[in-house]
Amino acid sequence: LDRRLRFLLAGEALDANGIEITDADRADIEQQLDDIPGAEEMPAGYREDFVEGFARLSVLQSASGDEAEINSQLREAAQSTEILVNSRFGTWDADNLIIEPPPAPAGASDEAEAGTGAE
Repeated sequence: LDRRLRFLLAGEALDANGIEITDADRADIEQQLDDIPGAEEMPAGYREDFVEGFARLSVLQSASGDEAEINSQLREAAQSTEILVNSRFGTWDADNLIIEPPPAPAGASDEAEAGTGAE
């Protein structure tokens, strides 16, 4: 969910700066994806979203230069976007640009309470 949100925020940041993703940007991500064993088995819709999202982040990284600037751009996009997260998935942490996992059910192990999902 965090990755999906970063993809969307990167798209907002690119739009705000008038930067467009090209077919060549997408093709580059496709090529990288093709080098990963098993990637060809991804469902088509998921693969398309994956490529588009990583293309957004890649172009934003190229335009911004460093991680601090990228995070600044993503924060600006987050501040101008209403982000709603269903409580069963956690809560939005705007400071860290992540979705904090929901609290573990009563009686869950320490690992589950830490958000690892392990029992």
